[in-house]
Amino acid sequence: ESQASAVAAGPSICVAADVARDADCRRLVQTAIDHYGRLDVLVNAAGISKMVPHGQLDAVSAEDFHAIYAVNTVGPFQMIRAAAPHLKATGKGAVVNITSRAGVTGGGSSIAYAASKGGIVGMTLPMARDLADKGVRVCTVAPGLFLTPLLMGLNEEARKSLGAQVPHPARLGDASEYGNLAVHIVVAPTQDRRDHLGDLAGTVHAAVRVLDRDPHPAGQDVL
Repeated sequence: ESQASAVAAGPSICVAADVARDADCRRLVQTAIDHYGRLDVLVNAAGISKMVPHGQLDAVSAEDFHAIYAVNTVGPFQMIRAAAPHLKATGKGAVVNITSRAGVTGGGSSIAYAASKGGIVGMTLPMARDLADKGVRVCTVAPGLFLTPLLMGLNEEARKSLGAQVPHPARLGDASEYGNLAVHIVVAPTQDRRDHLGDLAGTVHAAVRVLDRDPHPAGQDVL
């Protein structure tokens, strides 16, 4: 609630929604349209997980798997589907999906989590093809070890241990670093960056950007 209040104090609006529910996704998009009059960019960042060491297959129930998949994979699909008509209407919309390095390398907090994030990776290219003719770009950012609310629940020693696994700099990433990359993806095709939504009809492409905690916008593109 405190985070929502902080955001609401700015030029944004906060809407409580469950992306696993299609009706909520459509309501969320419609609220944005009612408030702003148009939709230029969609960022799919909602995600959940359950900490289960790989190899402990019996520790992940079918219910856990379905719940994680519903938010992490089905949710982005439903959000894109709800937003697509409005993104197409601009002729220069953009979608940025936030997946995880786990979806590319098979790591992460559990097998269910890795599978759900891999689903976003697999969805990116066909979705980009489907929306390309209307000038809508679809990209996916795959962050590595970042200090997200999930990792904030760990003790300091555990967080430092995870950060030490990063080659350079040896620390957990900050959410603003991959937030800046998402902005870069949206702004990059713009000829005049002073108006970052002024001309987003540049090259239509799909890519998975693996951000190995590098604060610079140039990631490793895996096409």
